[in-house]
Amino acid sequence: MKELSYWDAIASSSLQTQHDGDWVRALHEGGREYIAVVDYHKGNLSSVRRGLEDAGAFVRVVDDPVLIAGAVGVVVPGVGSFEDAMGYMRSSGQDKALLEAIGAGVPYLGICLGMQLLFEAGEESRDGKLVAGLGVLPGTVRKLESGRLKVPHMGWNQLDVEPLGEDCALLRGVGAGENFYFTHSYAVPSEPGAAHQMAVTHYASSFASVVAKDGVFGCQFHPEKSSNAGARILRNFVDVVNVRADALREADASTELPNADALIQALAAHVKPEEA
Repeated sequence: MKELSYWDAIASSSLQTQHDGDWVRALHEGGREYIAVVDYHKGNLSSVRRGLEDAGAFVRVVDDPVLIAGAVGVVVPGVGSFEDAMGYMRSSGQDKALLEAIGAGVPYLGICLGMQLLFEAGEESRDGKLVAGLGVLPGTVRKLESGRLKVPHMGWNQLDVEPLGEDCALLRGVGAGENFYFTHSYAVPSEPGAAHQMAVTHYASSFASVVAKDGVFGCQFHPEKSSNAGARILRNFVDVVNVRADALREADASTELPNADALIQALAAHVKPEEA
């Protein structure tokens, strides 16, 4: 059986009510592939966008689930609280779009909170109850506890790369002892030997600072605020996106792409392009 491309996967996804299959091929602005920076309305995303553009990406800041699903790469930045972010994502449909994209193999980079949302649950809530996350990775995001160190953890700190992390695409070219900028009060406790844990950092306790599973990546630090080392992380992610996009483009080279505006309108209305 022929493996479906990402565009075929979207065509048959739950984001549309009609499962007519093969007509969705791209959701590009003027036919141009883009990395989506997901806006869940909790802060300024300009530094993340600028960092990705400096790494050579064409970037769109989007909040529409359809445009999230149409991206060749997705970045969820670290803004706001776990509870508020998941609440907005669920009410807007962004959570489903992200899971559709991840399921189809679209590269994902979560920054700080964007990494935390990948996990099963988080403690950061008004009533103290656990809030369900996207559930892509196992584990719970816990509050950093320390009687000696200040929380939140703010400032520069090092990565301790795990053996698995030595081959992680996101960490390519990152040297031992490199410093990155952190600002957070919650983290995923380190789990020695966990298949998704690429690097750990030590502050109050040991926590996962880089995670990866297939094309899904997360970093607890802010690469867009981490000088040259952070720029390397963003370039590595853009490289991952470009390699995959090139492979898809090659596979779909013989297929004519529908007009992008018509496609977007059609998906929003859940009808075929010719009926829009």
